[in-house]
Amino acid sequence: MTTAQQKIAAAVLFLREYKGDFEFLKDMQKTIASPGATLTERQVEAVLRCAAREKRIAGGGSPSSEEVEPGVYQIDGDVYKVKFNRERTRKYAVKLVYIDSERLNEEDERVPWEFQYAPGAIYKLKPEHRMDEESAKTFGLKYGICASCGKRLKVAESVERGIGPVCIKWFRF
Repeated sequence: MTTAQQKIAAAVLFLREYKGDFEFLKDMQKTIASPGATLTERQVEAVLRCAAREKRIAGGGSPSSEEVEPGVYQIDGDVYKVKFNRERTRKYAVKLVYIDSERLNEEDERVPWEFQYAPGAIYKLKPEHRMDEESAKTFGLKYGICASCGKRLKVAESVERGIGPVCIKWFRF
């Protein structure tokens, strides 16, 4: 059996035995219950990360900073966006800061804020600091940025919701 097949088998086994209430895993349980269903490599990796977290928490441990997924987080009134580096080997955090002047964003709009690299911030963020539904709505209306991935929102419905059309399929509040 190849490594990929082993990962898939481990993910499916975990999903079959999972009894918790995490919506993503419940959705994945429904997916694998469908005849002929397959999981993408990304889905398998996400399920295995959840399985490792559940095992660590059940053993009395706590989630590590490695489990902080890309997205928008709020802690002590500060807003951070977690993203991957170019090589997609590590994650880092950028902080939303107001600037003295205005700058142009990707859509040639003038905005009085920008995200700046925040050294060490990734280590103080935890999964529970991720924006909830109400915060995402407020954030989306104010900044027009997806609370899940941090990308710019363009469609009015997405801005009001605070999350984009692709992310809404995967991200559950």
